[in-house]
Amino acid sequence: MNEITYTLIADGSSDKVFLRIIKWCLDDLYPKLPTKEQYADFRTLRNPPRAGDVLGQIKYAENYYPFDICFYHRDAESNDVKKALSLRSCEIYNVCLIITKIVWFV
Repeated sequence: MNEITYTLIADGSSDKVFLRIIKWCLDDLYPKLPTKEQYADFRTLRNPPRAGDVLGQIKYAENYYPFDICFYHRDAESNDVKKALSLRSCEIYNVCLIITKIVWFV
């Protein structure tokens, strides 16, 4: 693998800030491997996937924002993410990441 391409699917554009955290983690784990980041902005699509349609959003991201790793962030979690990912468990490995505290410095 010459490069890791990752895509972030999130609730809103303000969640783009997580791209820096993801890059920092990947650079720490794989310092010699270049990374390419993408934010899946479905607002620009003619027929975007429905908000909350986890599998639909991942499918669109596969087509419009191809990735090696997909990060899916939701502000308010429910079991819909786990259920949807379990339907593709043979293709998708998932790891739950929980941010325990965000500190903003102004």
